[in-house]
Amino acid sequence: MLPELRSYFLASGRDFTVIQTANERFSRMLSGDEKFVSWNGLRENILDTLPDMDDDGSLPAQFALYAGLVAADIAGLAEDGQDSHVTEPLGYALESIHAKVSSEMRVFVNARATNEAIMKHPLMQKERQREQDDVEFVGTLPKAPWSGNVVSMLRERAEAQENLLGTMR
Repeated sequence: MLPELRSYFLASGRDFTVIQTANERFSRMLSGDEKFVSWNGLRENILDTLPDMDDDGSLPAQFALYAGLVAADIAGLAEDGQDSHVTEPLGYALESIHAKVSSEMRVFVNARATNEAIMKHPLMQKERQREQDDVEFVGTLPKAPWSGNVVSMLRERAEAQENLLGTMR
């Protein structure tokens, strides 16, 4: 989701440095090198930079919003460790893909039959399988703090995954 966030920020003239800084801090946190004291402050900064759907309801703005909310939840997780910061972002990916598929299908009515068709779409199926694979992968990792090789494994896995939103362009 990060490429969509970056693209939107650059196209709309928004300052992407808050997200870049957050991404760097998250990477250092995973390896135990980050002793940042104000994760909540970073979370608030991220939320302040996100698009307002009332001002820009475009699909790119929606993708950027969801990606930014994931980043804010990562900072929230670092701050307080609440499980909701992990479970809520799973829905953001599904919402982004739902929006992408419904726009591709040119369906703008939220009916039960439409939702069922979208949930059966190959892109949605790929995302559900990816989530299941990711949960299984994370379940095999040792407890934190993680060594550099575990962080490298996570980074390589994330970089190797295709951008689902870009696969249907």
